[in-house]
Amino acid sequence: MNLTDEQRDKLINNYARQVVDDMDLKDLCRFAAEVIAHEFEDEIDEYIIATVKAYYPELLEEISNESWLLI
Repeated sequence: MNLTDEQRDKLINNYARQVVDDMDLKDLCRFAAEVIAHEFEDEIDEYIIATVKAYYPELLEEISNESWLLI
C-alpha cells in the first residue's frame, strides 16, 4: 500500500493523537520526561548546566556535592 503525502501525514497525526488519548497521566508524564531528557543527550555540559541553572538552580545545588561535577 502506498500513501500520498497527505494520507501519510493524516495517518501519522491520527495515530499520534490516538496513542496520547490512550495514555493516562502517569504515562504522559513519563513520556514528556523521556522526550526532554532525549533533547539534552547531544548537548554540551555547559548548555545543560546553563539551562538547568536558569530554570531549576536547586537541582544543581542537589548535585554540587558530587565529586564528578564541578560548578
